[in-house]
Amino acid sequence: DLSDGVALIQLIRKIAPNVAQAVAATDEDLCTPEGRVKTILSCNARLALGGIVTEEVLLEGQEDQLSGFVAALFLTRPSLPLLETSPLWKHVKLLEEVLSCAAWALRRAGARGRKEGPRPFD
Repeated sequence: DLSDGVALIQLIRKIAPNVAQAVAATDEDLCTPEGRVKTILSCNARLALGGIVTEEVLLEGQEDQLSGFVAALFLTRPSLPLLETSPLWKHVKLLEEVLSCAAWALRRAGARGRKEGPRPFD
């Protein structure tokens, strides 16, 4: 449930800790729904997510708008580290290796003066 703002603040602290620190909400601010709304709106402004979240959306708990805010938060802060225990870990590592090999091949082709780029299996 995102309507009380507690989960949103925890999410912002995890995804965008620098923004949460810049807003510097006190424990007193976070104890009341109004304080959490003010904090979330301040974070929203610093994250430059636009008007997705408003005071009305937060106080009424409009799930569609709150979901849009969470999605925008993840889109603007995509650099969360991938845990080694994640099922995606091996896929990301394989992709990194493939891209690294491709970059090496492009550099090698450029060093040889080839204009058309590398050929597959060359």
